[in-house]
Amino acid sequence: MAKSFGYEIVKGFGVPVSDLFQAMLDGNILKQLWGLNDFRILSEDPRKAYAEMVVGEENWSFELAYDSIIKDEYLSWRVRFDRAPHKEIVVCIKFSGTSDSGSMTVQQSNFDSQEESDANEIAWRSSLEKLEEILIR
Repeated sequence: MAKSFGYEIVKGFGVPVSDLFQAMLDGNILKQLWGLNDFRILSEDPRKAYAEMVVGEENWSFELAYDSIIKDEYLSWRVRFDRAPHKEIVVCIKFSGTSDSGSMTVQQSNFDSQEESDANEIAWRSSLEKLEEILIR
């Protein structure tokens, strides 16, 4: 069996856990965080979404399939990129904290290399910084 690579990020926010949770389900916020051209829930299966993302000439569009949604506690999903449909990236987010201050623990796994994992970790850290800016406005 091939080795899988991944990472974990823990970040605190000065906003309620419920705000963090809702932000991670809000297509408009996800578009801003991830630099998407479009994000839409698929009408044939509301637990799936399609994200369009083109960077330069490269297609990074993907399908996102929610595995678990536990209000204000936990989200998990799998990502399949159009350019690599045979592979699934797994994302798990745990939410914790109080009605005043929440935190997120983001785990992402199933990368083929440490370099791929590191690049995605950098992107997620940037996205969490953007999320903080959006939520404190």
